Amino acid sequence: MLVGEGETAIGSVIPARPIGALLREDDDNKVLGIRVDLKSDYTEVTDIDQVPDLVATIEKLFQPGPKVTGWASAPEARKLILEAQRSWVERNRTDR
Repeated sequence: MLVGEGETAIGSVIPARPIGALLREDDDNKVLGIRVDLKSDYTEVTDIDQVPDLVATIEKLFQPGPKVTGWASAPEARKLILEAQRSWVERNRTDR
């Protein structure tokens, strides 16, 4: 998920910086990022704990659904991204 002003289109590539991740009981976690290509109210945000109002809004957005079990910090979100990328590469290797 990205936060920020500006329009996008399906298939757009938008530069973003992760600030956290919504952790869910079913492990379908959602990384939250801030657009870095446009100034916004969130430009100075570096970690999810700086925006409790945004946390509450996003948690409402995902209800009802799998239980929210917490939030990962920005460094933890970057680690989740790397782990997901490594897992995808391993599952899709063609040199086996």
